Amino acid sequence: MIHVRKYSVDALRKTWNPLAAQWRVRPRWVRRWLINIVIGGLIELLIHFAGHTLEFGPIVAFENWGLDTINRMTVSLCDSTRACSTRVPEFKPPVLIDIDEQTWRSAAWDGGEPDRAPRRPLFTLIDRAFAAGAAQVVLDVAIEDRNIRDDAPGASADRRRINAADDNDFANALETLLAKPYFEHGKRLILVRGERTPLPGDDAAFLPEQKQAREVDKVIRQSGGRIVAAAPYFEVASDRILRDWDLFRVVCDRPAGTGAEGQARVVPSVQLLTAATFFNVDQAAVDPGAVGSCLPFPAQGESGFDTYELEGRTHYLQAQLGRDEHAIQACASSHTEHECEGIERRYWSDVQAAFAQRQVRLGGLPHEEGVSNRIIFRYTPDRVDTIPARTVLGAPPEDNALLKDVVDGRIVVIGQTFAEAGDVYPTPLGRMPGAVVLVNAIDSMAQQRFLSPPSRWLVFLATFLTVVAVGFISARTQWALTTTAATLFVIATSGIGSFVLFSHGVWLDFSAPIIGIQVERWIESIKERIELHRFEKLHAESGEHH
Repeated sequence: MIHVRKYSVDALRKTWNPLAAQWRVRPRWVRRWLINIVIGGLIELLIHFAGHTLEFGPIVAFENWGLDTINRMTVSLCDSTRACSTRVPEFKPPVLIDIDEQTWRSAAWDGGEPDRAPRRPLFTLIDRAFAAGAAQVVLDVAIEDRNIRDDAPGASADRRRINAADDNDFANALETLLAKPYFEHGKRLILVRGERTPLPGDDAAFLPEQKQAREVDKVIRQSGGRIVAAAPYFEVASDRILRDWDLFRVVCDRPAGTGAEGQARVVPSVQLLTAATFFNVDQAAVDPGAVGSCLPFPAQGESGFDTYELEGRTHYLQAQLGRDEHAIQACASSHTEHECEGIERRYWSDVQAAFAQRQVRLGGLPHEEGVSNRIIFRYTPDRVDTIPARTVLGAPPEDNALLKDVVDGRIVVIGQTFAEAGDVYPTPLGRMPGAVVLVNAIDSMAQQRFLSPPSRWLVFLATFLTVVAVGFISARTQWALTTTAATLFVIATSGIGSFVLFSHGVWLDFSAPIIGIQVERWIESIKERIELHRFEKLHAESGEHH
């Protein structure tokens, strides 16, 4: 053993000494360059792992900043780049009929400043939009019952009477719309509906439920798919900025009687429904109705479930939705793969197949990691084709020519932008009303503007070339200029490359190299301080000898 070890050490020395000699004779900047490549490569690997695998907050925030910056650049340079080119020429941008501040305060709007949107003017806007040739109308205004528990103790008879009258008037008006010649098959009215969510401690164990509109729902059921309910499903990130959409969610319809079970139902998003209509996708696949049974969450007060029961309900629900991989694998031993996918994956497979028949792409599953559900914003509020609602209401019924010139063949969104509505969200392009967010989502979906990550080989090549180039800059420039020069290089190469790829639906994250530069510079500053301390110590020792 001693001889073997001695031989191994001697062999290593014979191999190492020539390499060390060769290393020492290399120019200092070459040695620094190679060291920088090794350090930079390790840093980039760590950043990618922390950002994409561990979802480390500061790195994710910086990546979001990079993507938001590219999105703003494409809008700012829209006229001179291909970033805003029309991918589906036959799709015309949506139009917004705006219930703005002046409309909300006008006498035509139920006397001015009502606490809830009046039904008759709302129907007038819908009716005139279809009469002017609108292909689809999205009503982004609450039409749910005023109080979901009108039969609750303490609910006054007057309030119940007012609620019933409002709902009946609107439902009857929608029934008359079904018979209008300009609302033939192929046209669609989408009513945006809100959700009631379980109590915070119960949200993992129960599905949300769609807010009720009893009389309107009766008309929806008899409309033959021409009037449908959808939801504005969007995700707000931890920095409170709205960037992503959900294309659908699963809700639990509360039973009318006292039965314990409700019906689980898939509710598509507004953008998914409008795209399905535009591309003539099978309606039954997108809006399939009931997809199973469910247990509604307690309507009021405490849930009454202990921790053990909630855990059991949570596991059951995750398996039912198809989010539990262990349950899927266990099911696959005795059932087909499609049966074991769960509600969400099974619905998603059917929708993807229906859209694929029309050669149309889709984004990703709700809550899917990555950028597949990122909204590509193209319109700030001032860039949307907008008609004030008061203009439509004030025009004579027979004079629809002006409205027809704007909305004919297009999707119309009827939304509220007045301050009291409180429907405003921070986005990558700044604050915008929810109706304008819907316009962007509808446009992004119909124009097939989806993001996807590049291939791993492209990421590896781009990262390697960036590390080599930045390492060379660091080795050849003065310390004071290193960070500035390297950052400018990354912005000029990776940033421009990301911008070009972004216009083709590929997101090459350029934030990682910039973070890497800062980390590497921090490491270099530590090395500088150590060397400076060593030189100061040597200088002090030499002074003592003299």
